[in-house]
Amino acid sequence: MSSVLRGMSRSNPLLHRISRRYITDRSFRLANVGDLAVAQEFKDQVAPEHFVTFAHTADIAKRDLSKQLVIDLSHEQGYKRGHIKGSINLPLEKFDFCRLVDTYGGIMQDEVYSVFKSLGVNNDTSEIILYDNSGLLACRLWFVLRYFGFQNVRILNGGWRAWLRAGLPVDEKETVPITASSLDLKPKRDNIITKPTQMIFDHEHETSQIIDTRRPEAYQTYHIPRAINVPSKSLMQDGEFASVKTIRDICQSKKLNVEDGSSIIYSSKGLTSSVGYFCLSMAGVDGVSVYDQGIYNWVSNFENKLDPTIAEHLQR
Repeated sequence: MSSVLRGMSRSNPLLHRISRRYITDRSFRLANVGDLAVAQEFKDQVAPEHFVTFAHTADIAKRDLSKQLVIDLSHEQGYKRGHIKGSINLPLEKFDFCRLVDTYGGIMQDEVYSVFKSLGVNNDTSEIILYDNSGLLACRLWFVLRYFGFQNVRILNGGWRAWLRAGLPVDEKETVPITASSLDLKPKRDNIITKPTQMIFDHEHETSQIIDTRRPEAYQTYHIPRAINVPSKSLMQDGEFASVKTIRDICQSKKLNVEDGSSIIYSSKGLTSSVGYFCLSMAGVDGVSVYDQGIYNWVSNFENKLDPTIAEHLQR
């Protein structure tokens, strides 16, 4: 869809009524320790709360856990010090998924295809579960994979800390992936990325609400006009995600329209905006996209010269 048509669909009330979807609970995009295949042998040794699945999550007995793939996003040395048994390491050094998405010099579909095929992801993979220490990298990669058409990707709530809190064993043996023979990707979800030209159109015509997920002090120093600050730490902290109800309550307290209309989320480097996108998606909010080039791109387009103090904050 062209920038103009997309803007028209956002501003036309009739189109909003036609496309409106009721808010649903998509917390199935989170996984608990008990959702991991490797945890099943410890079920009788671990506190029951670690095996409580999230709303709408398919019953474990109905899923093919033998075809589940768990990916550890730690750096190589961290992975060697300890990880979830059977997890495959994907450090940023191997695949920098914090780069801009689908733009020159950024992440392109061929690279994503090659990397994940080498990790053993194929057409029979039942689900991919991502984890790290803070949740930031897991959210970023989840967003990247969603853009490039992947399905059945989830994030381990609490990440590595959740595994340790459950008292489950720490594994130091490297899992060597076997390259997949076949992997067919779905079409890209172009509508979840807002390009700079679209951002300019939306700003000038006020066709979308704008959400800034940076720290409050960074937001107060400088932000895109009309942006509403929803710090990522209010939605997720140390890998623990807020409940769907809490996310909705936060949106309501910020006077965000989450029933219809559209929202654009931005940050500085694409990490906290990915947290915001994941959490709103989990809370059933549609019409959300990420301005992946973020505040730096906005400044280069609209500000010729910034106060040195503001420039310093933007670099944090």
